Amino acid sequence: MWIADEILDAPDTLNVVTVVIRVDLPVKQLPWRTLNPIEVAIAESLRMDELPIWRHGRPSAWPAWNAENRRVRRFWHIDEGTDTDVIETLRQGNPIEPVAVEPHEFVDQMRTEYRVSRAHLHAVLNEYWEHPWRNEHKGYGIHLEDHLWRAAYGLQQIEDALGMTDEDGPKLRLV
Repeated sequence: MWIADEILDAPDTLNVVTVVIRVDLPVKQLPWRTLNPIEVAIAESLRMDELPIWRHGRPSAWPAWNAENRRVRRFWHIDEGTDTDVIETLRQGNPIEPVAVEPHEFVDQMRTEYRVSRAHLHAVLNEYWEHPWRNEHKGYGIHLEDHLWRAAYGLQQIEDALGMTDEDGPKLRLV
């Protein structure tokens, strides 16, 4: 598990803490902004759904940083346990150095995630009204429209991170 953004700066007050949970799932099962029952179950078992926490699930094959949370730091690992230095630094109210991300590394990762997220959005759009898909994607307090909204918003965030949005509208090309 990783913390992200404002908490790394050691602010006096926080309205919400951002936590990134890396889960051992294939990337196609956990594109950016999607909810997976396994990630949701982990968060619920840790009572993260009852606290002022923004959480994001990430496949373990991808870095914890993402289109929204570019400044992250790990504070717990399943094999290594709690990073006591990070926790003590938080306790003392001192800033925490985030994991360094090179600009080219960020762009390459966002391009990869763009392809996966775009395919995911198209899959949700194609299957949304199909009964088997609807049965498979409900539960854990997740509404069916949440899947559609999250797929679209996640793709938009990646496009924004890559500077793909064009205020003048899309560039049309003839095929």
